[in-house]
Amino acid sequence: MPERIEQHIGTILQVMVIALLGWSLSTTVSLKTDVDVLKTQVSMLNNTIQQGVADRVAVAAIRADVSNFERRLSLCEAHK
Repeated sequence: MPERIEQHIGTILQVMVIALLGWSLSTTVSLKTDVDVLKTQVSMLNNTIQQGVADRVAVAAIRADVSNFERRLSLCEAHK
């Protein structure tokens, strides 16, 4: 009789280990999917930031051009 109980306990422990392995695998797959989504979002944010930096540089260049144009225009108006 004690041997049968030991067999049942062994079977229960094996089932528990298999269940834990299954849970671990599904959690790992889920985490991998979440990490891939986060990597994509970070990449998109990085692209948006880079575009914003490029736009700021372009705006600064335009402001410099406008400033130079206004300075030359005022010099021309002063020579009239």
